[in-house]
Amino acid sequence: MEDPRRDDSNMEDTRKSGDNDDDLLLSQAMDNENWITPTQPDKASFLSDTLRRGLLKQFDEIPFAGDVYMLTQEINKLRKHLGDSLGENQMLMYKVKNLNRENALLQDNLIQLHQTFEQ
Repeated sequence: MEDPRRDDSNMEDTRKSGDNDDDLLLSQAMDNENWITPTQPDKASFLSDTLRRGLLKQFDEIPFAGDVYMLTQEINKLRKHLGDSLGENQMLMYKVKNLNRENALLQDNLIQLHQTFEQ
């Protein structure tokens, strides 16, 4: 019995004219359903030995790493404090607007009372 997945008569040709490049790349990457292992060297091998050793250093061995870490922590703390302050400022502005609205209503009521007593 034939494998229905391999039946080419049931498949539509949905390829577009731009798919030829993809087909070419795929045919270069595969050899009869077996993936060809890449021969390109690892990206880290392109780095110089000193740079590679510098990247692999422990945190304690990096000069000024502690200072950078402390500055980063301080910046994050200040950023959080600024965000909290902005949120608090926004809440205070909302309260001031509500107080202004209530003040305007009270002044309107006071004017109406004053006009009522004058009559």
